[in-house]
Amino acid sequence: MIVTMMTVLLVLHAAVGASPAVCPIPLIEAVEGDNVTLPCHLYPEVNAEGHTFDWKRDGLEKWVYVYRDKKPVEDDQRDECKNRTRVDPVGLKRGNMSLLIFPVKLSDSGSYKCFNAKMKSFCYANLSVVPKDQTKSRDSTTNVPPTSDDLGAEKKTEVWIVGSVLGVLGVLGVLVVLVMKYKVVDIWRNFRGRRPNNDEPVTAVTGPRELGQDALAAEEASIELMVVNNNNNNNNHQSRKSSEVY
Repeated sequence: MIVTMMTVLLVLHAAVGASPAVCPIPLIEAVEGDNVTLPCHLYPEVNAEGHTFDWKRDGLEKWVYVYRDKKPVEDDQRDECKNRTRVDPVGLKRGNMSLLIFPVKLSDSGSYKCFNAKMKSFCYANLSVVPKDQTKSRDSTTNVPPTSDDLGAEKKTEVWIVGSVLGVLGVLGVLVVLVMKYKVVDIWRNFRGRRPNNDEPVTAVTGPRELGQDALAAEEASIELMVVNNNNNNNNHQSRKSSEVY
């Protein structure tokens, strides 16, 4: 839709050699007392500082805003619109003829026409002003205080959340106890597996060493016994010789 509109505007521009007025937002809503802008600009952009254009509301004789000879003209302007409407002079250099109304009143509601005399082009913008009291009532209905049923539902939700958390903590506690229990059992089994067993065969490390020590002790005892026997024999032999001499 937007592409079609832009295409039509370009065709018109090529045909008449002008930039038509465009009101991109046909419906504007505002709250009483706020500032509101009725958008209108030339497309393609053209410097509108030297143009004559005006804003007029349907059903009224005088204009809401008049711009002529590079300045606003208040003589042709409605009294209730004086000092409450203006156009951005900087924006005029880019063809921006948007009208600012400050502050907006309930009586400002209606259909507005933006007309550029040099380009012989115009567009419409509709303004709807909402009373302040109506907006307050909307806010009050939106922010409704919670009822007793809502409070009961909130309490049930809180109880359910607390119960879920406690249940999770209980399961975790049981898992920790089981893990610690099996850990203790494994440690006890490992400890019992390391205790010496008299029925176990002699290991390669301790067995041969203990057997070697016993053989060495037996050999030493036999040598001592042989030395004692030899000494006894020598003593007997000497005593026999001495008896023969006598």
